[in-house]
Amino acid sequence: MLRNKVLILISFVFCFLTNCSGTGALDKGLKETKSFFDKYYLNSELFLHFPNKKDNCKIYSGMFSPPQSDNCYGYAILIVQCEKEDLNLIEGKHYINTGNVKSDKFYVLRKESSYVPKEDILYPIADFSEVDWYMGEVTNFIYNNELKKKFPIPVYNYPKDLKVYLIDAKKGDFWKSKCGSNRFDILGEWVHGYSKGYAISEEKRLLVYWVVAW
Repeated sequence: MLRNKVLILISFVFCFLTNCSGTGALDKGLKETKSFFDKYYLNSELFLHFPNKKDNCKIYSGMFSPPQSDNCYGYAILIVQCEKEDLNLIEGKHYINTGNVKSDKFYVLRKESSYVPKEDILYPIADFSEVDWYMGEVTNFIYNNELKKKFPIPVYNYPKDLKVYLIDAKKGDFWKSKCGSNRFDILGEWVHGYSKGYAISEEKRLLVYWVVAW
């Protein structure tokens, strides 16, 4: 029974963890991911910065992982290609922190990571290597304890100039039901929380809308 449940969950996640390139599929994935956040998460403002209309920007890629009742983890990453003027409008807003995605200001929430940050003032952010930037990839493997098997997972290359614009980040358990997983317990006070914002590659003229809750 447990094995069937795990297999069903893997199949479900696979459907959502497919990088989208078509506008229709991406819009549908984003809409359904929002509905799952509404169902399981207390904060109703996580997606307010996401676009209702794409305006002058062109859909580029996206990745969605909706939360479930027992895993307390979910994210959404939407990438569009814009003119420089559109990027300038985003860059000109006020943020609680900004910096290169690899800077010491941020801690990338990688499911397989065991790295413990040395500094207390680090903001957890989404893992942008989970979405296809069409810049190549490498293959890592993740071990499933239930199935006793390794599964290949792609790790995608992203622009080196990718800069994060952090709109909001809060530590705390905001799930509507008790979490059955503390996958990021190495983060101490940040064992649960959420963060959201933008990321920009000026070189590629790419704008990223992202949110992650854990």
